[in-house]
Amino acid sequence: MNRVLIKNQEIDIPNTTVAASSITSASAVRLVNVSDTNIRTVTVVAAPSGTVVGSFSILPRTVEYLEKNNAECIFSSDSDIKCVKVGFTN
Repeated sequence: MNRVLIKNQEIDIPNTTVAASSITSASAVRLVNVSDTNIRTVTVVAAPSGTVVGSFSILPRTVEYLEKNNAECIFSSDSDIKCVKVGFTN
């Protein structure tokens, strides 16, 4: 059984590529879409305003875990995404 270790306080995800954040150099991030009805997109960039590494959608009221390089940053153009740095243990 894996357990999630919360490494910081949950925050609103930055909403522009200029403000994109590494979420305190996280390699694993818990993301939740708090919208009741809207699918939201999260984008991973190499650095703020940097090259797009990839993106993915999060369904309403869904939790996803993202593994990324510590220096990579994330953002969403929508304000419904909350995020927190996490780790995993057995």
